[in-house]
Amino acid sequence: MNEWISVAAIEDLSMDQLTVCQVQDQEVLVYRSGNAFYVYPNRCTHQDVPLADGFLVKGSIVCRLHGAKFDLATGHCLRAPAMQNLQAYPVDVSEGQLWIKLGTPM
Repeated sequence: MNEWISVAAIEDLSMDQLTVCQVQDQEVLVYRSGNAFYVYPNRCTHQDVPLADGFLVKGSIVCRLHGAKFDLATGHCLRAPAMQNLQAYPVDVSEGQLWIKLGTPM
């Protein structure tokens, strides 16, 4: 699956907040910072719990279960117990929509 898929209308994505979107059979986590959009699977790389249930802390998200921390602009793991980075999806903005290539995390 390498086609572009619409995630949400840009106007529905709040600035500096997390939005969970259902894309086909997957939940993705969208973070908007200005005109930049970052999309990741809505799962912690440590124990596969929903990241959307975590806490936003200055451009990062902290998993509610064990405190793993990830940078929302890069997906980089900032604190254990997670050891793997979040895998970002390629994004595109056109026609007032946010699009991703769902099958190809970067």
